[in-house]
Parts: sequence; structure tokens; C-alpha cells
Amino acid sequence: MRSRKCGIVIQVVSDKSTSLLIGLLKQTANLFLLGGNLLQVNLVDHSKSFVELVIQPNSIQSVRLVFLRGEDIPPRFGIKVRIRTQIGAGQLLGLSKNRPSDLHLRTLSDFFTISGLDCDPLVKTDDGCVVWARRVIQSETFIFIGTRFLDDVITYRQGLSTNVQSESREKSLWGFPNERANYLYEGVAEPSRLYDRQADWWSWLLFESLQSSLAVTRCIELRKPVQYLVVTGDDDQADLDMYERQQRLLSGIPTTYFLHPLTKHSKRSLSILSRTNAEIELGLHPDALEQPTEYERLFSQQIDWFSRLVGSMPSSIRNHGFLNDGYWRHAQSWLKYGVKSSSNIAGLDGRIISNSLLPFPLVLDNEITNHQSIVTAFGDGMVFALRMTDNEASQRVIDFSNDMRRDVSDGALVINLHPQNVDSTPQLHMAIRQLVESGFVPTTLTSLVEKFEPSN
Repeated sequence: MRSRKCGIVIQVVSDKSTSLLIGLLKQTANLFLLGGNLLQVNLVDHSKSFVELVIQPNSIQSVRLVFLRGEDIPPRFGIKVRIRTQIGAGQLLGLSKNRPSDLHLRTLSDFFTISGLDCDPLVKTDDGCVVWARRVIQSETFIFIGTRFLDDVITYRQGLSTNVQSESREKSLWGFPNERANYLYEGVAEPSRLYDRQADWWSWLLFESLQSSLAVTRCIELRKPVQYLVVTGDDDQADLDMYERQQRLLSGIPTTYFLHPLTKHSKRSLSILSRTNAEIELGLHPDALEQPTEYERLFSQQIDWFSRLVGSMPSSIRNHGFLNDGYWRHAQSWLKYGVKSSSNIAGLDGRIISNSLLPFPLVLDNEITNHQSIVTAFGDGMVFALRMTDNEASQRVIDFSNDMRRDVSDGALVINLHPQNVDSTPQLHMAIRQLVESGFVPTTLTSLVEKFEPSN
């Protein structure tokens, strides 16, 4: 059976992990390829040892992706496969043709090494063993993937569900008693590499390999990296004149405000706010800090309150206090009410907790949901929780933005600046203006997510 959605043909199969892999490729293609939504992704063959897909940008050209699952590989592939058991994570090098240096990659589980005649290495171990390879078989290009790509990307983005049961995990942060999602990512990224974008790099390398395999006809092209900026503000019952002061400092830069259920805003004040900046998005700032076990009920009540105040349902949310419940359990409420996006993972000082600076669809129960998440990389908590000066915090943002410009893929920097704190963080606000002046594209959270949806 086949289904068509957003221009990409997807063959639905009984193997859930194979269906999920095809769906993830469909979602990810639009992040890295111009016209990625026009690719056709079809299943050719699958077994316990491999999944073979054919990627077709047009009726003439195609590339076959073979994701390895075991050592028992058909002779027609002309390769030998051996499992490499890791103690901890595997350090690998991505051999990119579009970068002056190799990508330093890390797989989170056992992987397979590949040997065979005329194999062009795409990913290697530090001792030279080939882990991803390209090989031409009877004039057709095959790309063999020896890492557990699907597992790696989802775990990097969403963390480890097994951390929920671990009694040794500290679930609160920075002196606040409530649970935050950060503990889900413990044991995923190396402590010395908390600013890496492993999920983005693995995905980008896959599509760069695909693009270079079709480079002769230029039928698909990698996106030229664009860096986006999303300024958010948690309402937290801020005085209304603080909104006015913040908007004066931001000088019309698009802003996403998350309204607290006890906000001081009224319909009239929101109307006045919208006249100060034509690109203000209003999202919900659900508060269940005092009754975290009642989140579902409170969220329902607060959604109703928001829709009456604003006149529409919220497209985006961030929980008050970045409240979390286990492995993405709050997402059930978000999905129930059609909330499209969240930025509920707290990086604070630039730590890329989710190993990605791009919006990604949540994968729950082996299915891709319609909800997109992205890390909040920075917040004015640098000044209040980490005791930086305003100048130190703003310089941290500037330095981070310079690193983003050197990256291979698009990225989005989400920074949270509370309106109530505006008088204590003027330099952070000035840093935001500098980023826009230097070429960062400002946008709201919902607009960012829409830019990367497959239909676009």
C-alpha cells in the first residue's frame, strides 16, 4: 500500500521501524535539500539484516540507500559487513565534500564496518574502517549506512526514555525544584561536547551524500545555510509597560510571547501591543508548577482561557518553569489540542541539549507526530541563575552566533528574554539587534516551523 503526502511517495509497510525510517527521511529532506518535498522514497526490500530504499528526485535518476541491520547481507551488494561492538559511543569521521574539514560524529550504539571492492568511504572510524560507503553496482549508485541512523537521530533529539526510571538522575535544575527535560539527555552527549549538533550533522551528511551522488545532473541541491533567530518572552505576569520597553529595544524584531494564565494583559492591551510590532505571535505559557500531576486538566482549562482572551487556539507553547513529565508525556496534551510547536528544552547558556538547532517532529510510540520541538538555546537566566553580567551573557550569544555561521546547515537560535527583566538585560537585547544586522533572519516560532514543513 502507498500513500502520498506533501509530494513525497511513501510506501507503508508492516515493519514499523521501516515505516518510521521512511517517514523520518521525508521530514528531514526538507531541512537540508532545496525541493526536498519532491523526492520519492520507496521501499525496495527489507529483512532482519537490511532495509533498502530507492530515492528518486525524477524519473531518470535514483540512488539506493541500504540501512544495515545485521551481517547477513545478500551477495548482490558485493560487500562484507562486520559488527563493531562499542563500549560507550563510537567516535567517527564524516568525509564531507562541502567542508574544509571532516565532521566529528558520534554514534550511540554498535555499528557495522563495510569492506568491498570500489567502496567510496563516507564515514570512517579513527582507525580507518569504513562505516558508510558508496558503491556503484551495474551503473546504479548504492549508499550503505552502517550506523543505526534512525535510533541515533531520535535519541539525540529526544533523549533516553530509560533515564526516567533512573533514581540517580537529578530532574531539577538551577535551584528550581520542578522537573525539567534536561535529565533525559544525560548520557547522550559527551560532557565535553555539549555544543555539538550531532542530530543535524548526521542528517545533513546523509543528504549531502545523496546530493553528491546525483551532482552530475544537479537534480537536487543542498540548501545554502540560513541562520534564523527566534526571540521569545515568557509573560510571567510582567508589568505591561515592560512589554512596551522591550519592544522599543527590539525595534520591530518578530517576537513570540508565551502568555501566563495570570497575565496582566487584556484584549485591549494585546491590541495595543500588536500595533507596536506587526510580527508578534502569542503562544501559551501553561502553569502546572504547583500541581504537576494535574497538568492535563490544567492545560485544558488554560487552553480555553487563552482562546477566549486571544480569539484563537495557540500554535506554540512553553511550559512555565520548563516543566516536564517523564519521556514527553505532556506532548499528549499538546497533540490533543493541535499545538504545532514547543520550545520546552532549556539550554540557557547555549548548550544544545537536543543536539539540534532545527525544529524536529516528535516521535512517540514509533510514529511521527504533528508536533515540532526545538531547544531554547539561550535565556536571560544566564544573568539571574548563572550570575553572569549582562555584557558577559550578550558576548556569549554573539560568540555562539559566529559558530553557527560556520556550520554546514541551517540553524535557528531561540533565545528567551522575559519582558519583566528588560531593565536588567539591555545588552542582551542589543545583541539580538546585532544578530539581525549581521544577517540572521528573525521570525516567530510558528513561522519557523512552517518554513521547514514538507509542504514548503
